[in-house]
Amino acid sequence: MTTIHTEWTDDDHTIILFTFETDWTWQDFSAAGNLSMEMMSTVDHPVIQIFDMRNAHNIPRNTFSNGRQALGKKPHPNMTKVIVVGMNGYFNAIFRAFEKMLPPSWIDKWSLTFVASLEEAVEMAHRDLTNLPESQ
Repeated sequence: MTTIHTEWTDDDHTIILFTFETDWTWQDFSAAGNLSMEMMSTVDHPVIQIFDMRNAHNIPRNTFSNGRQALGKKPHPNMTKVIVVGMNGYFNAIFRAFEKMLPPSWIDKWSLTFVASLEEAVEMAHRDLTNLPESQ
């Protein structure tokens, strides 16, 4: 049983929602990432990912090695942004440590944005997708 649910939020397949449960693992994260890559490969337009972490109260062990590995991967060409919902103080501290340890290009290529609510994330995603340049 996976502890990160991955699904399209809309019929146009423009937003992928990752819903993290309390006890997610790095294996679950990798499986969800692989599934999202497959999902994005079925469309030929920009996609925004939303990570809903409101119920993910803990980060699994080996955060720095696994996080470094995840951030070091190349994003799917259709992925334009990752919006993270509900990042608590602990997650924020971990992310700030990553920002200091890793080259800015690793962080920037994921276009990470942080918001407080799922509603705000969905609104931002729709707004951003509407305002994309024609070439994307």
